[in-house]
Amino acid sequence: MLQNLSSKSEHIDLAIRVTADQEIANKLSEYIKTKYPDYKKRGIFFHASYLSVPLDVDPTTTGVNPMHPDGFHKGNLYIWDDWYSKEEGGMPFELLDKDPNWKKDTMLTEKEKVSGAERQLALFIKQ
Repeated sequence: MLQNLSSKSEHIDLAIRVTADQEIANKLSEYIKTKYPDYKKRGIFFHASYLSVPLDVDPTTTGVNPMHPDGFHKGNLYIWDDWYSKEEGGMPFELLDKDPNWKKDTMLTEKEKVSGAERQLALFIKQ
């Protein structure tokens, strides 16, 4: 016998929520599109796959893959994030922040609503 899941006494919340890392990815993407409208031509790279959605770039391309940089060139943009860049990309923040070949443009921080953990994204430009 099937139960009625939409009974008035029970409420099941099936809303899809944007996480803090997705929220700051959306904000940073809007910033990039405004400040660097040529971001696709100049080359933009990242390790957090969600960034491909708001930036409208293909992470599976056979051309210059935004998630697998094969060397960086002057003017390239790199989005550092607090998880994938460190763990999968092997790029700790301090490495980029102290490197004179990289200039930090901006950094965003957002707290997760449930855990309170801070999520961070930083935009760097290759000098």
